Amino acid sequence: MTDEPFVCRVVRADDLLTLTFSCFNLRLDNSTRPPQLVRATPGERAFIRVEFPPQHIAEQYFDIPGDSGRLPQIPQAPITTRIAGSTVLVFDVPTSVQAIPFTLEALLDWSSLVPSLVPTALPDPPRLSGPPPSVLPTYPGDDYTLIQVPRGLFLSPDATGRWRHSAAAVTRNGVTELWHTRLGTASAHGVPGSADSDGERRLPAVRAVYASALSTSRPHPDDRIPNLGLDRALQYSLVRWTTDFGSTGAPRTAPPLHATHVMLTPLGARADLHVSGDPDSLMLPNDWRQLVTSGHDQEAWTDVTGRLFPFGHRAQRTQITDREVQPPEDEHGMELLVRRSTLRLLEHERDFSRLAPPAASQLGACDSQMPLRRVTITDTVVSMDPGPESQAYVPKVGDRPYLFHCVAYDWLGRPVDFAMPMVFIPDGTPWSLQDPEPVALRGQCVALAQEPSSREAGAGASAESSLPVDQLSFSAKEVTNQPDLPFFPYVQRASVHLPALEHLLGSSIPTGAVPVTLSDPARTPGQVFARLADGALPLAVPPTLAGGLAAPVLAVRDVSRSDGVVPPVLDQIAAGRFNPRDLFGGNSAVLFGTVDLVDLIAATAADGQVPKLRTEHDGTALTTSLTWQPALNHDYSGPSPLRLMPGAALVINSTTRARLPSSPALGTASEPVTQVTGSLTRFALSFGGVVAVGFEELRFSSQTGRKMSVEPRGVDVTFEGELQFFNELANILPADVFGGEVQLRADPQGVVASCTLALPKAAVGVFSLENIALSTKVTLPFVTGTAASLRLAFSDPANPFLVTVAMIGGAGSCGIEVSTAGTRTLKVDASIELGGNISVDLMAVRANVHAMGGFYFAMQGEKLECSAYLRIGGSIELLGIAGLSVELYLTLTYNRASPPCFCGAQLATVAVHLLMFTTSVTLRAERCFPVPPRLRGDGRPSSNALDSGKPPEPCSFEELMDLPDWTTYCTAFA
Repeated sequence: MTDEPFVCRVVRADDLLTLTFSCFNLRLDNSTRPPQLVRATPGERAFIRVEFPPQHIAEQYFDIPGDSGRLPQIPQAPITTRIAGSTVLVFDVPTSVQAIPFTLEALLDWSSLVPSLVPTALPDPPRLSGPPPSVLPTYPGDDYTLIQVPRGLFLSPDATGRWRHSAAAVTRNGVTELWHTRLGTASAHGVPGSADSDGERRLPAVRAVYASALSTSRPHPDDRIPNLGLDRALQYSLVRWTTDFGSTGAPRTAPPLHATHVMLTPLGARADLHVSGDPDSLMLPNDWRQLVTSGHDQEAWTDVTGRLFPFGHRAQRTQITDREVQPPEDEHGMELLVRRSTLRLLEHERDFSRLAPPAASQLGACDSQMPLRRVTITDTVVSMDPGPESQAYVPKVGDRPYLFHCVAYDWLGRPVDFAMPMVFIPDGTPWSLQDPEPVALRGQCVALAQEPSSREAGAGASAESSLPVDQLSFSAKEVTNQPDLPFFPYVQRASVHLPALEHLLGSSIPTGAVPVTLSDPARTPGQVFARLADGALPLAVPPTLAGGLAAPVLAVRDVSRSDGVVPPVLDQIAAGRFNPRDLFGGNSAVLFGTVDLVDLIAATAADGQVPKLRTEHDGTALTTSLTWQPALNHDYSGPSPLRLMPGAALVINSTTRARLPSSPALGTASEPVTQVTGSLTRFALSFGGVVAVGFEELRFSSQTGRKMSVEPRGVDVTFEGELQFFNELANILPADVFGGEVQLRADPQGVVASCTLALPKAAVGVFSLENIALSTKVTLPFVTGTAASLRLAFSDPANPFLVTVAMIGGAGSCGIEVSTAGTRTLKVDASIELGGNISVDLMAVRANVHAMGGFYFAMQGEKLECSAYLRIGGSIELLGIAGLSVELYLTLTYNRASPPCFCGAQLATVAVHLLMFTTSVTLRAERCFPVPPRLRGDGRPSSNALDSGKPPEPCSFEELMDLPDWTTYCTAFA
């Protein structure tokens, strides 16, 4: 056999016949008349390859949006086109045929020749006797029949196919028709080599045996041109559809292409190709048809079945491409290929409770994370923007995702109405998608978990897993071996409102809707059905909602079906390893501003350890409650000033109730009313280690619209350390000094409770004591870092007590203030004044002489101040016309400054008045001198020997007088 074929080209102008014949293993013998084609090498294969001009021209088509009946913009000519490659018919020359006349009639007579076909060009049914042939991965070569219609798709009839045509030009009424050959079948009457006259309606099986899309070695240039010819993914699907007989799995009967007619001409093919199959098949497409005339597409449509992600409703997408005049109303418009798309729902409802449940190992927790148990799509047929032929995509209308209207039913059977975009996933294509668009539910209340049975809930227990939902984000879990349930949808993330927080705290909650993930409450400790997706939320509980005793910042993360919103400790409590610090997530949690609640709460899994926020709806009112009664650590002896006594307990209860209108037409709910009670029993506060105040109970209560109330009961004051001598005074204090009429002032910084007890005047003989008042003030802060404080006072400087003994009288006050921050906050102040006052009135002359002395003492931390003074004076007045007064004031003050010093001051005032004229003269002298180093101990300014409690030794003249003072003194006498 020679490598080079004998090639001849035939061109006939009358009917435009244009064919190229390549004869392999055949040589031209000119020794005969007419010449003949004879076999060159006997015993070897000889075949004739008939090459046609390109039979198809791919033309760019344009998509018409689903919300419009026309193109948004008419494209400019020329329209992009691409011509197909050659179409070849290959015939084997049987060994019985020794020679073929070299004439046009003999070359066009293929009745005695045998079609050369690829192995996958099998009849319908295929009738396989051995292993099925594989889908052609590469171009099969030039020695097989390959009809490239449409461009990029290579067709082949089966072995029964025959071609019928005229060898001579056909002329009728002076008009010569275009030469053409039609595909038919072998004669049913047993006459070999003839084509059935009825072959146009009884065509052989036609299969798509190869496509350019199968060649993936390099990018195809057509990929850069949108909407050009047959989609490459669809090409691949048609080849798999018609020629995959199960070479990679179980045998299957691949349906062929049904062609009502196939005609090849010099100007292009005329063909009507159609394939359809089982709607539940996983092959693509479900239905495809293409009509070609003179090598140009006139009409094409594709029906692809698939599912709508995420719920899995069956749907069919139909895309139709027609040749139309655009714009339609213009008679001079341009003929274009335009494509329209519609989506038809084949399954409107999916009931996940009735579908055959997959194995638990496949679903995991996904079943409990799907709160929408039944989903109905109300749309039937929707006009869409055209999309990819055989790829997953989001149906759009006008470049916006189409929103499918859905009515779903949750675990309680309540309807949930929403509209959402979906993804159309053709059968047999990958369905896994990332980051689906969230679905807006606009605050509809959804049961996010299955409600428990009466046995699971327990006697008297309430269960509630419904929350207002803003958004749901869906994903899906792959399910194998279940054609009706290839994937199971579940809620990957939900954006919900927590009414217990919003109703109770109002604007105090940092955010509105919060993202959560769902879980199965039946398998979760504490029946948790939702968990904050972004970790624990720091929730600052206002003191007015925490009984006025604490200002905790709770770490809220879990939503329990039985306990409401709780911190992330239910797993620990179930495991018996509770850590109180996790209640607050490392945030602030203080009692009385300084006491760390973490140290006071016992690490035991006791009931009430977890603060619970719950919301109940009884049809008439919405009630939200905060309940917390943790077990306390009675063995605590840490650095905080709080001391617990046996039987100590902390209880916080808050209830917010808002009445609902009887009908929506009557408006919204009423303003909520909050009632709070809190108590801490059997505890003591140590103020700086000098005063301890014990409480049998400290109760706090408040209600919206009413004054806040703080009730201390069983208060006992004990002085400690250097102030123990005051205990004798405390023993005579009335037992209800902290009870009775308590003045209360509350603000965001804390609560100040004060009480004043006035004692009656006491007089015995020449002794008189009056204007006595005992006052107490307790400050309980809410702000972290601010200490609680206590002040006890025996009268006060603005309103001192009065003492009189005979003609000597005086006044004074004494107070002590201390906080829980330590002894450095101790503050003591006291003052007393004593003296005499004598007045004489002799009608014409009035005279007065007085002498008063006093002492003031104040100490606060390291600051100490002492002051003593003497005031002597007298006056005389004559008939109210003239008068003279003299006042002498002497004071000495010790100030622990840096360095400590004594300061003395003298004021002498003489005043004279005559008739209406008055004049006065004041002489002032001041002198400060430091405390000698020996009296200061080691000589450092911060140390003072006067504070050591030991009497100082007398100082010499040299210690008291420094050089500048001595120089001044000597100069005065020089």
